[in-house]
Amino acid sequence: MQAQKEAPSDMQCKDKFLVQSVMVPAGTAAKDITPDMFNKESGKIYEEHKLRVVYVSPVQTTSPEPQSLEDGSTVKDSVDNESQSVSVDNVVLKDPSELKAKLSEAMAAISNLTEERNAVLRQKQQLQQEMAVVKRMHQGRTKMGFSFLFVCFIGLVGIVVGYFFHS
Repeated sequence: MQAQKEAPSDMQCKDKFLVQSVMVPAGTAAKDITPDMFNKESGKIYEEHKLRVVYVSPVQTTSPEPQSLEDGSTVKDSVDNESQSVSVDNVVLKDPSELKAKLSEAMAAISNLTEERNAVLRQKQQLQQEMAVVKRMHQGRTKMGFSFLFVCFIGLVGIVVGYFFHS
């Protein structure tokens, strides 16, 4: 695999990485792992995930040295927006409590997004139901009876014909 010389102008990419994993017996050495182990066969515990490639613009810093974090590791790339921040960092977390804290943050964000999605779906269904009611009401008006202008015209013709027969 080779890195691209320069990023695409629109920063869009359709590249993906396929990550495959398979359960192996305990004590299997790295040299014992063969490509045949990743064949999809019944009885194997096999998983695969596709990771989409995303281009991120590098942050322009005033110092030529990379920014360092509290634990001594350095930030590789970081992009900040006003409402969201996306960072790709080279941090090795040694404390399980840090991992648990990051996991709880991620789970909270996922639950918030799920709630927002469900609220939007409920609102969409409500609007569709309201549109259906409005359509039914509109269809009922146009198909029922005569228009007001037609009734006025017939009344006027009736008055004129009555006037000629009466005189």
